[in-house]
Amino acid sequence: MDTPIIHHLEPTPAITGYDRSLNRSGQPASVPRLFIDAMEVREAVFVREQGVAAENELDDDDARSCHWVVYANNTSTSTSTGEATMPLEPIGTLRLVPFPHPPHPVPGGVYFDGRLVGRKDAAGNDVEEEKEVEQEAADAEQGVAGLLVRAALRWMREHPAYFDLSVEAVGGGSDVTPPKWDGLVCCHAQEQVRHVWARFGFEVDEGMGRWWEEGMPHVGMFCRLKPEPLDP
Repeated sequence: MDTPIIHHLEPTPAITGYDRSLNRSGQPASVPRLFIDAMEVREAVFVREQGVAAENELDDDDARSCHWVVYANNTSTSTSTGEATMPLEPIGTLRLVPFPHPPHPVPGGVYFDGRLVGRKDAAGNDVEEEKEVEQEAADAEQGVAGLLVRAALRWMREHPAYFDLSVEAVGGGSDVTPPKWDGLVCCHAQEQVRHVWARFGFEVDEGMGRWWEEGMPHVGMFCRLKPEPLDP
């Protein structure tokens, strides 16, 4: 396999046309191929491998987020023309969700599809029982994950004002100063891969405790980037 290739998709309302009930060939032409590839990876890892409910693998944040997809660059030779061909196979994806965000999960909370449905104690035992239980989990092979994380962090450093809100967006007048991103990045990391995020400068926020998302224990991790805008 040649060097993997990473592609980036900026926020677009066209993503809302994605239909979970259709396979990739049946998706509307308006849906970006890169997002279809991202969903192929997410469904393979989260839904088929880790048992996540398919309906939980697409949400309102997708259209307002940036997406990265890494492809295996499997260069081969066409038997009919003798020319090299490059079939690209999506093998990893990462999503960057901008602010504003909902409140951080409560310590010990059990969440499914973004909803608090129960609690666990420090040992991970159920404190409350709930009727509705689904499952989800996440992560990718560490080498691929590293490519994605480095690409996303580099993009954030180079485009620090990309998601900044305008005065109109915050509903203020000329005397209002819209909030600006100051380089802080948060990751809701699966506890079992916290060491991977630590390699990129993320540190666990002990005050956030531990909670469960789609059946998997998570911790909050933060890093602060130094903006290096391409166009100061």
